[in-house]
Order: sequence, then C-alpha cells, then structure tokens
Amino acid sequence: MRTVPPSRFTTFGAFGVNALPRFGRHGQPELDVQKITPASPTIGLYVNIPFCRSLCDFCMLRRGATVASSVPDEFVDGIVRELGLMRVVFEPVRLGAVYFGGGTASLLSGRQFEVIWNAIALACRFDSSIETTFEGEPVSLLNDELRATLRANGVTRVSFGLQTFDARLRALLGRTDSADDLWKVRSALERSGFEEINVDYLYALPGTTAEFVERELRTLRDFAPTSIDCHPLKYASCAPRMLQQIVDEGLRVPTAELRADMFEMLKATLEADGFAAQFADQYSLAERTKTNRYMRFLYGLDGGEYVGLGPGARSHYGDYGIQNEPGVGQYLRAVASGERPIGKKVFAPHSDNYVTCFPKRADSLSTESVSIAFSADQFVERLANLTVGGYLSREEGGYRMTRMGLRWYQRVQEELLSESQRQRHRESARVRSLRFVRWQDHFHELLEDESQP
Repeated sequence: MRTVPPSRFTTFGAFGVNALPRFGRHGQPELDVQKITPASPTIGLYVNIPFCRSLCDFCMLRRGATVASSVPDEFVDGIVRELGLMRVVFEPVRLGAVYFGGGTASLLSGRQFEVIWNAIALACRFDSSIETTFEGEPVSLLNDELRATLRANGVTRVSFGLQTFDARLRALLGRTDSADDLWKVRSALERSGFEEINVDYLYALPGTTAEFVERELRTLRDFAPTSIDCHPLKYASCAPRMLQQIVDEGLRVPTAELRADMFEMLKATLEADGFAAQFADQYSLAERTKTNRYMRFLYGLDGGEYVGLGPGARSHYGDYGIQNEPGVGQYLRAVASGERPIGKKVFAPHSDNYVTCFPKRADSLSTESVSIAFSADQFVERLANLTVGGYLSREEGGYRMTRMGLRWYQRVQEELLSESQRQRHRESARVRSLRFVRWQDHFHELLEDESQP
C-alpha cells in the first residue's frame, strides 16, 4: 500500500472550503429520480428561503439569494406545490428534523410560515422527537407576529448570525444590523419562550488576534446562547469590494496556523464553559444527540438522508444526490407545470458520505464502516496516509481524529473526497485562487498550501 509521509500531505483547496460530499461519482447508471425513495425510516427536511434584506459581503450563499424586503406569496405557493409533487418520497418515512434556512427564512411573515408548515404537516408524518429549527437575522426576528407563530407551531430552536460584536468588522462584513440589534433579538427570543437559541460566530477575521477572540468569548458568555456554531471566515467567498477594503486598510489576514490556534482556543474555552462539541466546530449545552438534528442527517448520522425544498436546495437519499434548479424563476416555472424542479442528480452512496464526514463529526470511525463503503479501497489507502501523517490515530476497531487532525479537520475531510469530487474541488480552488491575483501580495499566504502546522 502506498503511503504519504507527513511532509507530503497535500490539500486540494487553500481556502478552508467545507467539502461536504453531497454529490459523488459520475459515470454510474442513473435511475429515474422520480422513483427513488429514502432507505431510512427517518429523514431530515430543509426549506430554502433564498431572499435577504441585503447580501452580506462574506457569505458564500449570497450568490444564490435575491435582495428583497419580504417573500413573495408566489414563492410560498411554489414550496407548497413542490411538497405535493414529492409524496412518493415522504410517504414511507417520518421527519426527524425540519430546518428553515436560506437566505433569510425570517423574511417570511407569520402567515406565510403557517401556510408552509401546514403543507408539510399534510404531506409528511412527524417523528415523536422532531426538532424544528428556524434560521433568521436579528432585525426580521424582532417581528412579534412571526415569533408568536413560530412558537405556536412547535419551533423550538431559533438560529441567527451573530458573526461578531465589533461594529467596525460588522460594517466590513456588510452587516446592516447592529450589535444593539443582537441584544434586542436575544431578549425577544427569550421572552417568546424558545428552548434553544443558536448563534453563528465568525473567527479569523481580518486584523484580529487570539486576544480579540478571547474578548469576544467573554461577551458571548454574557449573551448566553444555548449553542454556538463557530466558522473561520472563508476569504475566497468574500465579495471583491470586501477584499479590496481589507487591502486598502492594511488589515492583517490571519495565517492558517493562527486560524488553527483560534479553533483550539474556542474549543477549550467553550468546553470549559459547559458546551459539548457536537461536531468539529459546533457546540451545545444540550446533549449532542438531541439537538441540531438536521445536521446529524447532513453528516451521515441517523440514516443520513435528507430532502431539500426550494431553489438550489439539495437532497440526499436512496444513494443519490439531487439538486433543485437554482434560479427562483426556473424553480417556479417547473413546479407550476407539475414537474419536480430537478437541476442535477448524481450517484452518491451513503456509505461513502458517512466515511467522508468523519472529520466533521469528530467521532470514531469503525473499520467495518470503511469496509462496507462503496469506495472502500480508496478510503483504506487515504486513511492510512492520514494516520502516517499524524492526523488520525489507529485504535482497536477503527480510527480517531488526533489533536493535530482536529486542528486541520477541513483538510482531512478534503483528503477523503472521491476522485470526481476531488477534481471539482481542485477546479473550484483554481478558480477561486484566480480571484486573488490582483491582491496577490496581500493574500499570498492564502495562495500557499496551508495544510502543514
């Protein structure tokens, strides 16, 4: 077996891009997706609301969103129509988790949410422990009618992007809400009686240090969310005007090593405060198996199958990855004509997904799970490479992430991609790197292989 010494461990994207294996191998016989049904008794459901009051300059999803102050009723009707077209998918299963995201789901009115929720309840059966998460942004979540409707319809978990408390950095990121709005919505959600309040926190922001993150964590402690998703800023996803502002202001871009140090500090601090690491960068005060259930389906747990509704939404069930048409217009025309709005489909074995998501889950990986994977031979070789490199440890019956592996978990995940995914990831990294040519002197460290500590 060929192994790679630690000094030659390679990566396929120099920007820390999350590599979720939602789409797998080409060249496999394709089934009629209209006939594919989930293999698991319980699945997750994602409802994509691709509208935002304004497009943040850091968000990798902004290119799929439309600027709007509200959600058109025509779009809500489209979601209801799509649900009706997918009865064959929903009939044999129960929903274990529903996630309203986007975009900005909180641009829905209370009435619009209720229309979609009632349609879901009509088309689907719910698991007894179903969790419903609603994602929004602070200003629109201050809508009293919306919060009351969410609460009345069983939403227990609300999530929103906090990103940072620093006003200057919020402006750089393109946030139009203020730090005051963050505190207002935190109080409003607590008054409304939501059991879980999740926030997204960004680190490795330009010009920041470990000491800056420490100060923010002290403020976060007072903010008192019940769960926190921590993500390093993906510079390759930032808008050109934001990158130019970073250069013009001479802001220092954190190196890969500093980003890894911040990751470790966040982990140590949050765990000391009583948060459990549910996944590699997600922390919760609740028991890890009983919260954030949609992400468990996404990362291959609880059967690992999920369905997406809305433009660009992705589904993974029956060993196939399916993506809806990305444009709102294309999507609405398809469902209005009585057709499912499918844009892409590809063979994507769940056994491969489970192994590839191992670094993100940060749990143990059994040799049995590897041996039954569709790409078992590929995985055996690459897991051996990662073990030789010190990113994994071999234990009885399987593998576990080492401390160094956790520092670079996104790189480890990239190493486990299938060949077709790897090619697409390399091409994506190449295209992204071209965007940095005009700023090459300032961002030179982002253009280098950052895998080595």
